[in-house]
Amino acid sequence: MSRTADVPANASGVDRNGDGTVDGYDDFLARIDGANRVRADLFVSIHNNWIKPGAGRTEAFYCGAGCPASDLSRSLAEDVLAAHVARLSPLQTLDWQLTVGNPSLPESVRNPTDDVLRFGSATLPAGRHFYVLGPYGGAFRARATEMPGVLMESLSLSSPTELELLRQPAIRTLIASAYADGIAAWLGTRAFGVRIDPVAAPTSPSAGTRPTLRVRLTNNGLLPLAPGARIVVGSVPAVDPYDGSGDPGRQIGSATLGGTLEPGRSTILSVTVPLWTAGAALWKVDMLVDGARASTTARMPVLQIPISART
Repeated sequence: MSRTADVPANASGVDRNGDGTVDGYDDFLARIDGANRVRADLFVSIHNNWIKPGAGRTEAFYCGAGCPASDLSRSLAEDVLAAHVARLSPLQTLDWQLTVGNPSLPESVRNPTDDVLRFGSATLPAGRHFYVLGPYGGAFRARATEMPGVLMESLSLSSPTELELLRQPAIRTLIASAYADGIAAWLGTRAFGVRIDPVAAPTSPSAGTRPTLRVRLTNNGLLPLAPGARIVVGSVPAVDPYDGSGDPGRQIGSATLGGTLEPGRSTILSVTVPLWTAGAALWKVDMLVDGARASTTARMPVLQIPISART
């Protein structure tokens, strides 16, 4: 969780995007950084809406146009929204019913909704997304969420009935259960999922040597991982706190999975990496399956390891 109290997520007041100002975008970026640094499987942004006075709405957004593997984010949004509808529907009365999605949008493009449609009239910046869902955007969005994501509006504060529901602890617990249901449903149908964790990393090796990087590969999807999948290590220039550009870097090493890796199982792979020059760099550890990068096709956050090679 980005916070457990009513305080800014960017509690340290750091200028995270380097624009010379500490503002709300830095608070959004603190959430993104938190998810990316732990290499989370998914990103869920929890909200209650404010629309026109008196109106209520339950809706889910995902980053479609402009985001890689948008089908994964869409399916996550579908599951979290469906779980909300299942949990909240029994509360309906003759005087109040759920409004699911924005009725002004065609049914074919809502429930869930591509977030570019939410900002259809926005001009700054062009092709705007919710900050925590959108793709890498240079100085504006210096680091983007690297995993499938959803922004959920459970109920609306602008509706007196929904506001009264939200005042009740039991209803807030019910909404929390809806999030848990939706997340469990999505993870329970995810065919492909992998995680790469460091076991032994040469953080300060000598230039001209061939240090070994050891990583643990875990299959946290539902299907076996076939032999031939490869761990690949790329090198990019060092940047603080980590590289959010999506650049895989110059490939400097790889290791191949020798046998089938069943769901829930882990294995250790060793990669020998030749170091030709001294200086600081970031090693980015990704996975290739059938020639495609897991960071792109499955939105699996890459492992990033800072290296400072000595002369």
